[in-house]
Amino acid sequence: MIFDPLLIDGTPTEYQIDGTDLADYGLIILEGTEKSLKQLPKNKQRLTISLDSQDGAVYDSDGSVNTESTKATLKLLLRAETIEKCIRLYYTFLHDLITPNSKELFRSDKIESYEFYYDSNSVSNFCRLHSGLWGIVFDLTIHILRYSIGDDEYIVDDSGLIMLLTDDGKYLKR
Repeated sequence: MIFDPLLIDGTPTEYQIDGTDLADYGLIILEGTEKSLKQLPKNKQRLTISLDSQDGAVYDSDGSVNTESTKATLKLLLRAETIEKCIRLYYTFLHDLITPNSKELFRSDKIESYEFYYDSNSVSNFCRLHSGLWGIVFDLTIHILRYSIGDDEYIVDDSGLIMLLTDDGKYLKR
């Protein structure tokens, strides 16, 4: 099977993880990644008690809204000249991600950064590209802890609450 991505969110040099350009791994970002990074977390379902002997339902709520953890899926294409190099780059990339410390994804053209932990990955295609290179198309799921867009910094706590870090060092719940 021969495959080439139709749309790419950016050039390889726009994205870095911990200061390493994704192009060093032969990676480019595919369509859908930016949308996944921008997606707000969903609200958590509250405990609901519904009794046959009573009309309506009782909701367990203290008035606050909690959200699910913030995860994003990076859609990636890894390209290399040989099958061996393609597989070696893939495992090198995963090895560099699976460490006890958090990582930072940075997009220089939009001044965005995301602090994250590796969650999982899933290969959807391993094939020969029209260019003659070998390619691995895969989804990388990350758990976002904090993100910055321009001068605004957002922190996601354990309950999934998003807080904005203000200039005076205070946190505003969102």
